[in-house]
Amino acid sequence: MTLSEVLVVIAILGILILLAAFFIRPSFQIGKAKDAERKSDLKKIATTLEDYATDHGCYPVVTGWEDALLPYLKPVPKDPQTGQSYDYTFPAGEECKKGEETFGVKKFAIFTTLVSEAGTSYSQGNYVVTSPNYSLSEPAAGSSNFWGCKSVTCVPISGPEECPEINYQVPDCNWNCGIPINECH
Repeated sequence: MTLSEVLVVIAILGILILLAAFFIRPSFQIGKAKDAERKSDLKKIATTLEDYATDHGCYPVVTGWEDALLPYLKPVPKDPQTGQSYDYTFPAGEECKKGEETFGVKKFAIFTTLVSEAGTSYSQGNYVVTSPNYSLSEPAAGSSNFWGCKSVTCVPISGPEECPEINYQVPDCNWNCGIPINECH
């Protein structure tokens, strides 16, 4: 073989390797793997929360929820890319109380953001796992109980004073901003 033949073969192999890398997209595949891990983590946490609720009668409160799960799940999974805890929340007014003391919550949702998939986007992320009795249309703790029209979109508002028009309602009503609730996004 001559030097020119070897260089031609190396050039062809280089082009094939570049084409393969372009079509395989390693960074996208790594993102998909991390998303699969996130989904698996949320399912593990949800299963563990169900075990916790079976033993305690309610899900753990938001503050210290990971510590409450340690006897059931060691370690509590965290986001594989950032190492941060997943966003655990509950709907407003769903606390379990003994007298005035809150010892748990009746419903939960755990959110994360998937990087390789597009989906319904919530303020906490684009992927969610909830307790069986949680409806995502319920307002989360600390969120607004009022909805109003802003830029032709039904959005949570702090109350009637933020939306002086007549067309604000509480979410329990059948209509918000003149739009059926199931059409509010």
